[in-house]
Amino acid sequence: MLELIWIVPTVVLSYFLVYAIKKWATTRRILDIPNYRSSHTLPVPRGGGWGIVLVVLGGSLVYGFWHGDVWDRLLPYLLGVSLIVIISWIDDTRFLRAHIRLLVHLISAAIAVVGLGYWQQVDLPVVGTLDLGVFGILITVIWIAGVINAVNFMDGIDGISGGQTAVIGLGWFLVAQSFDGADIRLVAMLGVLLAGSSLGFLGHNWAPATIFLGDIGSTFIGYTLAVMPLMLSGSHRTALATGTALMLWAYLFDTGYTLLCRLKRGEDVFQAHRSHLYQQLVILGYGHRVVSILYMMLSAAGYVLLQAWVSDIAGAEWACVLVIPLLGLTLWIVVVYQRANQRAKQQQSGPLPNSHSSINK
Repeated sequence: MLELIWIVPTVVLSYFLVYAIKKWATTRRILDIPNYRSSHTLPVPRGGGWGIVLVVLGGSLVYGFWHGDVWDRLLPYLLGVSLIVIISWIDDTRFLRAHIRLLVHLISAAIAVVGLGYWQQVDLPVVGTLDLGVFGILITVIWIAGVINAVNFMDGIDGISGGQTAVIGLGWFLVAQSFDGADIRLVAMLGVLLAGSSLGFLGHNWAPATIFLGDIGSTFIGYTLAVMPLMLSGSHRTALATGTALMLWAYLFDTGYTLLCRLKRGEDVFQAHRSHLYQQLVILGYGHRVVSILYMMLSAAGYVLLQAWVSDIAGAEWACVLVIPLLGLTLWIVVVYQRANQRAKQQQSGPLPNSHSSINK
């Protein structure tokens, strides 16, 4: 539990770093200009993710020098995430084509696989252990690149990414208390750094946001969350890979569902849009705060299931298998029902004024 004392200084440091970055980005005109997809009406500075990046990387380096037995796990992560930070900041300040960004994501994923290994098997609730063999290499690379982009796609309303990361970071720390070893202490520390820096960022990003995360923050968070299980060894690695998916399930479900719908409609999946379930909720009239809190609660539900599973509580495995699909189905039904209701009202009273919402990175 010693790592938890770091959370207060990380919150404070992140808050003031983001404040300084906000002033700097405003002066340098690094702004998110409103367009037809935006929920904001005035330019808002972006790049607030630098606060999270600097706190997590700085804290990781301090922890590495303090505990010298973690560098074999820390160095591959630092190398891979540095590429993510560089390419994402270039994209935030200029523009890069999607295939260039994806290529760098895959290279960073490959660095993690070379330096940290890959999943040769995965533990799944009820199903048990699945041997992946050499296909684990491909699955691990796809997992890392997929989580990077899922978190990036979902960073579209005030507070959602900071809130999610705070919940998942704290969840990782709490789950880590059930295990022993230098590797699990490193992951616990990363969880604290992510949670604290995200809470500090939320001081500026909670609706109405005065600064946005930017791709530099969302991709950094995605890569870190995806790679953290690979820093573990033995049964820790296989079980907590599934644990990450449980805590990230709302992001993965929303992204996967939206991607399949867009492919079915023949749309360019890399083209900016506002089709995500969380975006539809905002369009339907739910505020940014309400939707962000909802997704935080969904991640918290994933943590509760994970904690029950690793603690060998009776029925926890079946709960993991049944509860998550039920929650996802409920979220989908709510959106579909509300949209049908809105269309019915529009047909009765005529078209409503056009309302745009969502992406605000």
